[in-house]
Amino acid sequence: MSLRLIGNGDPVVLVHGLAGSSRWWSHNLERLGARFALHLVDLPRRNFALVHAHVWLADAMAEAGLARAHVIGHSMGGAIALRLAAEQPRRVDRLVLVAPAGLATGRAFVGHAVPLARALRRLSPGFVPLLVQDALRAGPVSLLRAARELLGGDVRELLGAVEAPTLLVFGRGDTLVPPSLGEIFRAEMRDARLVVIDDAGHVPMFERPETFNRAVVEFLAQPSSIES
Repeated sequence: MSLRLIGNGDPVVLVHGLAGSSRWWSHNLERLGARFALHLVDLPRRNFALVHAHVWLADAMAEAGLARAHVIGHSMGGAIALRLAAEQPRRVDRLVLVAPAGLATGRAFVGHAVPLARALRRLSPGFVPLLVQDALRAGPVSLLRAARELLGGDVRELLGAVEAPTLLVFGRGDTLVPPSLGEIFRAEMRDARLVVIDDAGHVPMFERPETFNRAVVEFLAQPSSIES
């Protein structure tokens, strides 16, 4: 359950999304690792239950000796990070939610097929092999179960409970988790700011890493309550 460590400085935990892996942060490690101690998460692929994922994450942090850290979550990882921040606020100093999933859209499960297809079409060619490899490792059964659980829930009730200052990062071209949802997150969270990255879709940290890295470093570099 241990987390892979890169870099030095205040601890930052990075949580990938559905069908993903820690390799999705590959374009961010050099820049962020020059300033922070990055703890890379690879979520379990077997017996994965989204409802308990934040508890698993808290246990992984404790095993790594992290009483408190900044947490960055992408898509489903954003929903996990959000629940951790809401239910165990002492664990999270600053929170970065990248295209966070989990907000009810009113669409049925099959209604997400078209937005997903559009999101897949605009992925950069260099990202596609990575997505395919990670999806194959996860397996269709695990992916379908996690997707149903994710789309069947709603994180909206958690938004007001998050105490951590939060950076919301969306891609302007994201059809799966559109930036309009970011306005809902910002309006209902205590301390949240929204950054929308042009020419990016659902994976802005991979598609526009320079813009993403700069926004995250500026946000996390602000005065921290993390104890050294």
